[in-house]
Amino acid sequence: MSIRTRLVLTLVLVGLIPLLITIVYASQSMNEMVSQAEVTTREALELAARQSVRQSAYSVARQIRLYLDLHPELDANDPEALQADPGLTQIAVQAVGNSGYSAVFDENGVTRFHTNAALVGQDLSSLAETLPDFWAIYESALDGSPAEGNYDWLEADGTIRPKYMVVAPVQGTALRVAATAYLDELSAPALTVADKLSLLSGDSNLRLWSIGLVSTVVAAGLAVYIGTRLAQPLAKMAAAAERVAEGDWESIRPLPERTELGALSRSLYTMTNQLRSTQENLEKQVSTRTKELTRRTSQLEAAAEVAREASAIRDMSRLLNQVVNLVAERFDVYHVGIFLVDEAREFVVLNAANSEGGRKMLEREYKLRLGGEGMVGWVAKAGQPRIAFDVGADQHFVRDPELPQTRSEATLALRIRERVIGVLDVQSLQASAFTPDDLGVLQIVADQIALAVENARLFESSQQALQAMNRLYSRESQDAWQKRLGDRPVAFRYTRMGTQMMTPQDSRQELAETSQVRTDPASGMHELLVPVAFRGQVMGQLKLRRDADQMAWTAADMDIVEQAVAQIVPALENARLLEEVQSRAAREQMVNVITGRVRSSITMETILQNAVRELGMALGASRTFVQIGLDQELADQNPEGGLDESK
Repeated sequence: MSIRTRLVLTLVLVGLIPLLITIVYASQSMNEMVSQAEVTTREALELAARQSVRQSAYSVARQIRLYLDLHPELDANDPEALQADPGLTQIAVQAVGNSGYSAVFDENGVTRFHTNAALVGQDLSSLAETLPDFWAIYESALDGSPAEGNYDWLEADGTIRPKYMVVAPVQGTALRVAATAYLDELSAPALTVADKLSLLSGDSNLRLWSIGLVSTVVAAGLAVYIGTRLAQPLAKMAAAAERVAEGDWESIRPLPERTELGALSRSLYTMTNQLRSTQENLEKQVSTRTKELTRRTSQLEAAAEVAREASAIRDMSRLLNQVVNLVAERFDVYHVGIFLVDEAREFVVLNAANSEGGRKMLEREYKLRLGGEGMVGWVAKAGQPRIAFDVGADQHFVRDPELPQTRSEATLALRIRERVIGVLDVQSLQASAFTPDDLGVLQIVADQIALAVENARLFESSQQALQAMNRLYSRESQDAWQKRLGDRPVAFRYTRMGTQMMTPQDSRQELAETSQVRTDPASGMHELLVPVAFRGQVMGQLKLRRDADQMAWTAADMDIVEQAVAQIVPALENARLLEEVQSRAAREQMVNVITGRVRSSITMETILQNAVRELGMALGASRTFVQIGLDQELADQNPEGGLDESK
């Protein structure tokens, strides 16, 4: 082999091998970055999705427990009564994500609440063969333990989609809440980003290899032409190419000669710059996508935090103020306002705002007419979200003097089913600050706010109803005790000789309103008085006495007596209720006996005779009369009238 041929081959190998190494290295680096970004994105979104489903399940379980605590008349072991309660049905079946939902089943695996009414009452164990993974999650939660996991769901069109489900027990009941959602729906943003990154990576690899192929042809031609003359400069260029492969992009410089060697050096320099530019663009794109994913994750965390606050806070004002500050921080906007529709559904009123201008608007009770001017009024009427990328070009935007710096605005309706209860208004200092993805996350936040507002209103209504019921029961109980005791109080005295009943005259004493320790000035005895009160009404008192030479009563003694009285009061109330029930039962039994005896007769005269006799005997009357259709002549003969059954 000639020196020229060897030189040509050497030049080709020295020039192209570093280039190929650089291309392969850059291609592998891009693929690794894309793969890592895809995995990180998918894991972050799936983790946030699972956490959202888990929080939904436990939130519904806590809401059911709270609802049962507020409605003691509901028997948690009576499924028919629970299913008939509309408030509990609304709490038990809630949306999870876009297409997910929550359902409730009991310790036997029977569905009690479901979005599909046809599935209510179904025994889920019947799905053990067709959906084994689905039933396994339910079965592990039948003993009251929480459970969660993935399972495959067969759609109506025959396709199989993975779902994720979390089962949370309702404390103190046989009910379990199951929240489920599609995994591919929750991780859809990650798949979109991964597809875009894969497409960019493929295009970049194609360009890299195309450049490598072109460079190979150019390098081979130039090597044949200048092989014997440019051995040393080519060696230098090969060394520079090796340094480029190591990441030193400034190693290759174009030669000033107007020869083939200079052209080759300029080609290599151009190719190096292209590779460098391609890598920098990819790094910028990955960095941009990573920042966007971080921002989206932060927004999803904000939506999850709103859901947590909604389940924990019942104070409407505190909840709304915390939400506006949280949304302003996570979405990087300067003004967030929450409007609620008034009872007359005529105006939408500002209830919370985070900005200084918003607080001034709150002070002047800022409100807008439904369907009137402004994006808030339009959304409150239409019930549809609206974004103004440039507020100056939006026909529905009306600038408020308190918020003069607004450049873009997103307004979303707070909806409960088909009813609009308010509006979430978000304003930014930057134009086109909101994307369609932002709108989707903000809609999730708006739905959580609407649910929180509705829950707070339901809680307030329940509290008012409970207070009214307690007041009514207290009045009825006080009237019953007044009727039961009348002017004859019941009193007992215990001494070392035993227990004896006191006479009404001895028992008439002034009742203490509060527990107190005192000394009887006449006898010098130590007295401890504890009132016996039911629902704020003092019914009596418990008095304990010690001789003057004994130890005085202490705070510990008073605490023991108060605890005992606290147990006595419900026992007395239960005894009174039992007496009423027994008395009512006796009366009903008496009526049934009299009715039965009267109905056993077959003639009118016998029926009337039996009626006056039985009523007179039952009620202890000395004389009983009954009269039906008595004419004037018979009335003159018998002034007292009717049949007379004397006793």
